[in-house]
Amino acid sequence: MTRFKFRLQTPYDLASWREKMAKQDVKEKQMVYDREEECLNEKLAGMKSLIDKERSLQGKNVSIGNMVMLKELQNLSKAVVQMQTEVVKKAWTELEESRHELKEISKEKKSMEKLRERRYARYLYEWRWQEQSAIDEAAVTGFWRKHNGST
Repeated sequence: MTRFKFRLQTPYDLASWREKMAKQDVKEKQMVYDREEECLNEKLAGMKSLIDKERSLQGKNVSIGNMVMLKELQNLSKAVVQMQTEVVKKAWTELEESRHELKEISKEKKSMEKLRERRYARYLYEWRWQEQSAIDEAAVTGFWRKHNGST
């Protein structure tokens, strides 16, 4: 009997390759998201530091110029945090899209794997059936030879 050959091997290999690329894409987008989120946390910490600085200066004799500058820094910090929050949201959206794509590609590959397994099981069944047929034929032939030779 001929060697097992899966007719859909090329599409299966392509699905495997696409899954590998999608996993790599998810990993890269996860790293981008983590980096942007870390940057946001640093900016939030800076903004909190400015707020704490303002609280510590309240009730003390501080020039109006310094307080105005501190307020402007706080407003600027708030704007930077808002922009970074948008960047983080965008990175999250891209990460989720990549995850969804990976999920779809993985489903496709898994269905092809199941089909391949079924076809291989059928191939093994047919191979064993042919092998058993050959063994049965040899046994019957041997029996008739023995039987005809002894009479």
